[in-house]
Amino acid sequence: MVRRRHSEIRERRGRGRSCVTSAAAFSQGRSSLTRARLLRETCRVTLEDRLSSFEGAWNADDLAERRRLIHLACAEDAVFVTHGAKSGLEEVLSGIGEFRKSFPAAIVTFATPDEHGGFARVAWKTAWNDGRTDLEGEDFIELAEDGRLRLIVSFDDPPAPDPER
Repeated sequence: MVRRRHSEIRERRGRGRSCVTSAAAFSQGRSSLTRARLLRETCRVTLEDRLSSFEGAWNADDLAERRRLIHLACAEDAVFVTHGAKSGLEEVLSGIGEFRKSFPAAIVTFATPDEHGGFARVAWKTAWNDGRTDLEGEDFIELAEDGRLRLIVSFDDPPAPDPER
């Protein structure tokens, strides 16, 4: 029966349904270890999926939607470091909320990430949509065991060229 469910989950993902939602629905009433195994074995949520959710959280105006997306993207103990550190999902959510309030027209996008041994880097861009020049930067990420983002260290603008070169 579990094998049938695994194939149904894969098939549903192919039709555009969320793999995480489908696996969670099939695993109702099971132990958390079994649910985690089902998600890991059937979904294979990629870093790109996690970053898509993270990007969506930065662009969502609705707090409930932002919370849903950040929980898909980030570990419970996530730390976001930019010009100040935000620790835990509620602080990260609060920081994103402040950003949305200050820059309601802004759109944040992420490029395709590079991943290596539980770490990743990804370029990003913030389009202010108010006449200002877009802001670009790069995030360095440590992944949690389940593949969610645990530590995000964000740098604005590309690094300055080395004057010696």
